[in-house]
Amino acid sequence: IAEMLTKDVTGEFFRVVSAKNQESVRKVPIHPIIKDLISNLKETSSDGFLISGLSRGGEDGKRNQNIGKKFGYLKTKLGYKGRATVLHSFRHNLSTAMFNGGAPREVAKSIVGHSSGDNSSHDIYIDSVDDVVAQQAIQKASYGEGINALVEGLVIVVSN
Repeated sequence: IAEMLTKDVTGEFFRVVSAKNQESVRKVPIHPIIKDLISNLKETSSDGFLISGLSRGGEDGKRNQNIGKKFGYLKTKLGYKGRATVLHSFRHNLSTAMFNGGAPREVAKSIVGHSSGDNSSHDIYIDSVDDVVAQQAIQKASYGEGINALVEGLVIVVSN
């Protein structure tokens, strides 16, 4: 998301256009809880990126370098450990939250850009998920009332 351009955020979706492989190029529905935040980021962008003002760093010169370091520092300071609290695990956590909320596994994996790898017939025939189906699946993602309320509160603070 650090490399996402504002032009790739349209209405209800993020468009992932630059990815490691073809399976990762996709449309990702914006969860209703963060819709206002994303809209605000897009409207207030000063450099054409969804998240403005990030500096490039690391060997690959990507804009996520400093976000990753800051996230790691904060989570360590707060005492969080494990896979669920690693910055690069957000896709995995989202897929799990959608599946736990009742979204079909294949739909959740398609949204986050993961291939199933189990060679089932669904993997062979599912190329992309219908927009309505994807939006229904993303709405099933929940991290519990406490986390959802925290995110909603952060969205209000950032948007004001």
